[in-house]
Amino acid sequence: MSSATPAEAPRLLAFDLDGTVVEDGGLLVPARTRAAVARLRARGVKVAVITGRDDVPPNVMDALIPDAVALHTGSLILRGQEVVYQVSLTEAEIAAVRALRPPGGHLLALTRERVHAELSPLPDEAVWRERWALAHRPFVPFEPLPADGVMGLWCFHDDIGTWKANVQAACPHLVIVGAQPPYADNMNVSPTGVDKGAALARIAAALDVPLRHTWAFGDSDNDLPMFARAGHAVQVGTLPLLVGHAGTQVASPAALGAWMEGLAPMT
Repeated sequence: MSSATPAEAPRLLAFDLDGTVVEDGGLLVPARTRAAVARLRARGVKVAVITGRDDVPPNVMDALIPDAVALHTGSLILRGQEVVYQVSLTEAEIAAVRALRPPGGHLLALTRERVHAELSPLPDEAVWRERWALAHRPFVPFEPLPADGVMGLWCFHDDIGTWKANVQAACPHLVIVGAQPPYADNMNVSPTGVDKGAALARIAAALDVPLRHTWAFGDSDNDLPMFARAGHAVQVGTLPLLVGHAGTQVASPAALGAWMEGLAPMT
């Protein structure tokens, strides 16, 4: 673990989920992380979840008790049941991504209520990534899609880089993350203006917290915009792409709680 002294104390902690607060595809926040967050909340520090997932597992909600949640990197931002921000892919954008896929590619369309899947049964990777959703949100056929409300697309292919390049060339306004380690065979496609940095700014404004008092925690490429906007950034894991963009590095989700005890000392 390496650390730089942050300029401001945290008033808002913004957490990515997979690979940060929980292991990839995980359902449970480690006990020490849960306890440290609870102590910080008791001192008035606010908590946000900013995730590429299209839903947050109930166990994680219970553990973190977030003041705000951003889904699919910020396509939908909720403060309790209040919608702070929402934007969707258009039918034309969805059709373009589908038309550009290489042979063997498949995708999921993600809405708040359900997951629209092209393949049945789902590929193993999709089931592993979405297993936390299977118990409380249905998987349904890809079509018909709702006229609005598609937060984003989750695309899978062994050569995902080619698909990503094709979409970037044809639809440069769309936001694409993934297609590189640790998500080398899949990518997420989001509407214009959607990234975790924008989500952090919108949540901070909604909670009346200056950005300089926000701390962001993440592990992968989609966390870089959040790191750039936060007052202090904490990298969880060792992904080389993030080195140099965070003031602090913590080895793993399992080690995060012990590090956070320094922010919320045992009393």
